[in-house]
Amino acid sequence: MDNISQTEKNISIIYIISEQKDIRGMIKRALIKTADEKKITELSGIKALPSNFNSDTYIITEYNRMHIAAVSKITPKRNVKLYVYVNNIRDLNEHDVIFLIKHNIDHIIHSKNIAKLTYEKFIDAKIFKKKHYNAFIDKSSTLFEDLCHNNDDIAYAGINIYGISNHVESVIEKACKIAQSESSVLITGESGTGKELIARLIHNKSRRSMNPMVSVNCGAFPEGLLESELFGYKKGAFTGAFTDKPGRLDLADKSTLFLDEIGDMSLSLQVKLLRVIQEREIEPIGSLKTKKIDVRIISATNKNLEEMISKKLFREDFYYRINVIPVHILPLRERKTDIIILIYYFLKKFGDFQNNSVYGISEDAFGILLNYGWAGNVRELENLMEMLVVLNESGLIAAKDIPEKYKCASAAGHGQDARLGTKTGINIDINANKIKDFGIDLKKEMEKTEMDIINRAMKISGGIKEKAAKMLGLNRTTLIEKLKRYEKNKK
Repeated sequence: MDNISQTEKNISIIYIISEQKDIRGMIKRALIKTADEKKITELSGIKALPSNFNSDTYIITEYNRMHIAAVSKITPKRNVKLYVYVNNIRDLNEHDVIFLIKHNIDHIIHSKNIAKLTYEKFIDAKIFKKKHYNAFIDKSSTLFEDLCHNNDDIAYAGINIYGISNHVESVIEKACKIAQSESSVLITGESGTGKELIARLIHNKSRRSMNPMVSVNCGAFPEGLLESELFGYKKGAFTGAFTDKPGRLDLADKSTLFLDEIGDMSLSLQVKLLRVIQEREIEPIGSLKTKKIDVRIISATNKNLEEMISKKLFREDFYYRINVIPVHILPLRERKTDIIILIYYFLKKFGDFQNNSVYGISEDAFGILLNYGWAGNVRELENLMEMLVVLNESGLIAAKDIPEKYKCASAAGHGQDARLGTKTGINIDINANKIKDFGIDLKKEMEKTEMDIINRAMKISGGIKEKAAKMLGLNRTTLIEKLKRYEKNKK
């Protein structure tokens, strides 16, 4: 940026920086609808960028850390807006997002929103909002607005699911495909991961969406009461049955019945519900007549049903009836990019809802939240963020505001590798004991440790070898060879 004089007159208002000509061309084609083509300059590298700029200058660069770091140092920044282009927003991991936050990026452009890219003379009111210098995440951030948009597949489904991980995208895509069928669905995952949200998405995208989804928590009712809740009863069926009452199955006719915590359902009731699924008919308690119904069953559980089957706590035939199409939701700790997005989303949601003056969260506080294990997943994070916003008095959520249990748990996990989540030192300690007591096969132990790390990277990357290789600092072909060798040794 030093090869052009400070006094040289610049006519450009937009600079597009990319080593790839097709990317520069794509961005330029989107911009010429609203900007003078003569004032758009394409550059293959950062060195050709001038040192001074006109007012209202846009610099658009592909995701290149060197380019971004250099542009973010430009002063005065008020005259320059920095946009970053990525082909797929889902390719960003937590380290990428943190890098973009630290360098005060204004907007993210990607393959799905580039058609909406326009040139405007900084008339957007958000741009004039001064960023709070001590807030690591600021609720006025335009960067996060780009990251927090709902997946296009659910834009009109009335469901808010926020996250940019590959896992979230794959679950949404699968749910939208499932919605077109009539098959029974079993959604599994830890408590608080959003199983009911996915069930509602499936219902809202299905042909049954004209009728409301009916939900029942199987763990909230005793066995006898759950049966009457599901099947209904006739007047006089038992003491206190003064009138007919339709059951949830009847209410869900032509719609969807969501059975939450199905692992808590008794074996005897599983038998009765199995018949409903097979015959598509119900018999209310105290009735001698059956009634045909058209109900789709979606179930959810945080329990391991296959393990329960082996212990005779869950019926195998019922399991296969409800588990025609399985959907599994990963815990929040295994998709850290979503933690970042949700922290911002809840900060803005509760700040706006409470009409609160909280404007952001500090980097120290953010680090504690990112490294915490989130046993309660999204529900726990939502509750904590609401508390932090409501109780805050300074305008900035700082480390001192976060309850001690989160700090202790975060500190305990701080020895984990930020990228792979592997605890440093554990294998060394175990191996040290083996050396002392028995001796070890060093080569075998090193290979085992290597494959543990590779497996972790593959899991985090959603099975995408190219992304896992990047995380590990390997060539894709090298990673493939290691995986092949691992499978061979395993056999």
